[in-house]
Amino acid sequence: MRSPFPGMDPYLEDQGRWPDFHASTITYCRDALSDCLPDDYVAQMGEAVDEVRDTWIEIRRLPDERLVTAIEVLSPTNKGSSGLTEYLNKRHRLRTQGVNLVEIDLLIAGRRLPMAKPLPPGHFFTIISRASKSEIGDVYAWSIQRPLPKIPIPLEDPDPDVFLDLAEVFALVYQRGRYARLIHYDRPLDLPLHPQDKEWAELVARGKDTS
Repeated sequence: MRSPFPGMDPYLEDQGRWPDFHASTITYCRDALSDCLPDDYVAQMGEAVDEVRDTWIEIRRLPDERLVTAIEVLSPTNKGSSGLTEYLNKRHRLRTQGVNLVEIDLLIAGRRLPMAKPLPPGHFFTIISRASKSEIGDVYAWSIQRPLPKIPIPLEDPDPDVFLDLAEVFALVYQRGRYARLIHYDRPLDLPLHPQDKEWAELVARGKDTS
């Protein structure tokens, strides 16, 4: 079964399904990228274990496996008071090392990543910081009512971007995780949403017409 939502399903975050969803999303994003990368690139999982387990995707250039792009799917720890400072240090380190950085934020709760300019309106964001212009980030923003987008993944200049279809990844993760059997869509949604968005989401979850 598919999620009742046209894009990101907020009930995954609200009902404690995020850890499993997060791990699967990183895996399937890695797989999707592996299918479209040029032959002289590979996508691999990066992992660090400190107080919490942290995973991300690394795109490396062959033959020396030079790190070209890091892709982060943010977790509640990255956006919380305990882990934000550590994550920002990692963010700064990657940028100063000349690595492209893609940050995908599919969480409604928690602090947004700091930017030089205010983020545009939206519930979900992707920030793309290219090594060639590390001080400027391209921001993609969309609301809870919109489909998940295709996002560009930068490689090493002058190679063109490849594209990651977040909607396809989400559909695969949702189906294989069997979340339709686990989520209680009849329950109220407890996330920091505008009342109109909250009402819309609860109507969608219950299969009501929102047109």
